[in-house]
Amino acid sequence: MVGLAWTQTRGATVTMCLAGIFVGFSACGFFRSRRRRWTLRLILLAAVAGFFLHVGRSGAWKAFHPDNIEEAASLRTSLYRNGGEIFQDYPWLGVGLGAFPWAYPAYQTVMLGKQVTHVHSDWLELLLETGFIGLLLYLAGLAGLARRALRAWREAPPGERRCLLGGVLAALLAFLLHQGIEFQFQTPGNAVWFFVLCGFFDAAAPDDIPKAGGTRLAELFSSRPGWTRLGLAALYFGLALAAAKPAVASLYALRSRTAAPASRPYFLSKALAWHASPDYAFELGATYLELAEANPGARTALLRLGLRASSSALAQAPQHPRYRNLQAAIIWRLGRVDDARSLLRAPMAARS
Repeated sequence: MVGLAWTQTRGATVTMCLAGIFVGFSACGFFRSRRRRWTLRLILLAAVAGFFLHVGRSGAWKAFHPDNIEEAASLRTSLYRNGGEIFQDYPWLGVGLGAFPWAYPAYQTVMLGKQVTHVHSDWLELLLETGFIGLLLYLAGLAGLARRALRAWREAPPGERRCLLGGVLAALLAFLLHQGIEFQFQTPGNAVWFFVLCGFFDAAAPDDIPKAGGTRLAELFSSRPGWTRLGLAALYFGLALAAAKPAVASLYALRSRTAAPASRPYFLSKALAWHASPDYAFELGATYLELAEANPGARTALLRLGLRASSSALAQAPQHPRYRNLQAAIIWRLGRVDDARSLLRAPMAARS
């Protein structure tokens, strides 16, 4: 809760309060006295109302200032409107997972001075990238989980177990609500915790395979739990190993942001060695450009190193405007003015 409060984000704060209300109201049922139940409910409502009144009147958090709220609403309205146009062109299968940043510039109506990487709504971004079919599949999976979650909740005995399930259910609902106005699942830690909680609820639900018979595959898994666990463990460790190299690269990249300017290329080069991300190549090129401006004696050598890094980034994402601008800035400073102008004038991706 302290961590969420320190983020000072509106969505996280509101969903945290809603989850707290849900848990509190669920706990009210454990009081035998009707008077105590209603007293606790009134206290919860008063506490939440007082919290938002304090935030609104004192201006404790800039995120809740009316001007900032209006600016955020305007930005999201623009993103959602442009997203609707993308959906009209790619309704069934979407533009492809992870392809939103490359598809959006052709539909963008408000220039923000930076690359738009997410649409500020996980639900909408899922629809745009996987289409109507992909969204239906995702919702079908959530519907199956919801069925098991409700069954686990209904059949849980009163007491600690039901309280625990209520807390997990509140957290899941907060996640799903916050998805509508933010791109929290693009942060791996958030996504991991969401699916960990989903797994908790799935494990807590009574197993109905022996009663209903189930499919042949389900019966095979239930009759040989050892092989099932071994296979799932192997899959888990395989995925963990696949994520290890990008994780190490991200640590080097984070370290570069707090390092001295002269040390940043070392950490970014290490990040690139572990994971050839165009973002790391872009940061490395931009760092060399800054160093070249600060060190006239080594200017040309540093610009050439920056050009090598920026070329790597641009080769992986030719339509990325930031990568293009960096490449043009470097070759301009190397004296290739015509090449820089040609690069900046080259057409971007257009709507078909």
